Amino acid sequence: NTDVVVVAIGEDEGANIMVSALCKEANVKRLISRAVNRLHEKVLGALGVSEIAHPEEESAERWSKRLCMTGFVDSFELNSNYSIVEAIVPKKYVGQTIQEIGFREKYELLVLTILKNTEKKTSFGKSVVTTVLHGIPRPDTRLREGDILVIYGYNDHIKAFL
Repeated sequence: NTDVVVVAIGEDEGANIMVSALCKEANVKRLISRAVNRLHEKVLGALGVSEIAHPEEESAERWSKRLCMTGFVDSFELNSNYSIVEAIVPKKYVGQTIQEIGFREKYELLVLTILKNTEKKTSFGKSVVTTVLHGIPRPDTRLREGDILVIYGYNDHIKAFL
């Protein structure tokens, strides 16, 4: 009696497949199973599992982007061509507005929001850095050093911007 079942067993493919099969037999509302290789994925698919996770692959892709792109913080890949990316504002754009940079015209990118790290004191007097989300930015929003842009677009255009 649950909404979602996640089968995250990775070291024992047989156990993962059996638990997934039992969940399908029990008609769980939503089943997400982890696959460790392509054959494992095919077996889960044959069982009727429609949501299959590949955590190692997904993590490797995120780390490869993080290591290859300057200022890259994190990403969410929508498909092989488009992503939503968090990136630190490149130094050459600090002090400019979104309109002056020409995200849409020059890079064909959308700025979804801006994240700003701010330092706050806890009730015990300890400094803690928190991230504040600033909603949908206006064209006249001026970018500051350390701002993190959340941008959407074609992966090659994101690379060109960064």
